[in-house]
Amino acid sequence: MKTLLHWLPHHPNFRKSISDCQKFSELSDKVVCLRAISKHDLDFNQIVRVDRRLQESLAAHPDQASGLQTIKVAILASSTVEHLQPAIRVAALRRGLIAECYVAPYGQYYQEVLNPTSGLYSFEPDVVLMALNGNDVGIKLPWTSSAQEVKVAVEARVNEWSQLWETIRNQLRATVIQQMMVIPPERLFGQYDSALPATHASVLAQVNDVLRLRAADHQILLLNTDEIAAYIGKQHWCDTALWHHAKQDFSPIYSPLYGDYVARILAAIRGLSYKCLVLDLDNTLWGGVIGDDGLNGIILGQGNAVGEAFQAFQSYAKALKNRGIILAVCSKNDEANALEPFEKHPEMVL
Repeated sequence: MKTLLHWLPHHPNFRKSISDCQKFSELSDKVVCLRAISKHDLDFNQIVRVDRRLQESLAAHPDQASGLQTIKVAILASSTVEHLQPAIRVAALRRGLIAECYVAPYGQYYQEVLNPTSGLYSFEPDVVLMALNGNDVGIKLPWTSSAQEVKVAVEARVNEWSQLWETIRNQLRATVIQQMMVIPPERLFGQYDSALPATHASVLAQVNDVLRLRAADHQILLLNTDEIAAYIGKQHWCDTALWHHAKQDFSPIYSPLYGDYVARILAAIRGLSYKCLVLDLDNTLWGGVIGDDGLNGIILGQGNAVGEAFQAFQSYAKALKNRGIILAVCSKNDEANALEPFEKHPEMVL
């Protein structure tokens, strides 16, 4: 299986680096060291070690500044989620945040939100992650039920959750992240399953649709766990044996990716999202070297598989630009050579 954080570089000497972080006496120096490690493709066990060192350092220096913003994240769930905390904290560290986590008692998310003396209120979170799953939907209609009957049941359930969102926003002044439902791969009716509105998979899909509609109305954020599960492969993600044994939604080995998705949202909340894409030119926006191959010698555009791939990449970069990402160039080319494809090549998208 491919590594989970494959866009990050492999760490050449993890053990030595994490040991070296202990040599620093100042908390801010320890944090800088651990953050440098966090910017690598780490597995679950490595993430746990980084998180342990981070928590030890923070506890040992309570009066020292870490040098990073702090964000308090409460996790409300009806599954076992303690193993997600290291992944969330290390992914947040990677993005320049110190995440403090609170996990509500198992399955007590209604009580935590509605009771002003609960641990949730004492924690005073900045963000509340509603890490609910398909078992929380609780809609068990006969498979012969009509689409309208399913719609009424789905909207009633999401309405209950939306009341919790409003309580969190009004009473705690916290941002809500609602976890979407993972649609499992099992199909009771095979390919006919999708045509029936009341099957388990169809109900969960409709819950996700309603969540998307309600998110904007209630100013909440969504964590698309169905997308994460599909990336891993739902036959791996949806482990029923693990659920019955430990009440975990998914194996801890996949938590690095889950934590990264959560941290992306946390970073966006704090204004730390990446806003600029810096590109090379040669063999990045086109094939070949413009200074050596000339305008007619570079590979770009239709009729050539490699050229089409470079053109598709340019289209993606342009889509990022259209949504507000700044595009910049870092190239060793002379300015005149660098500008020529942009000004004269008929297949340039940018």
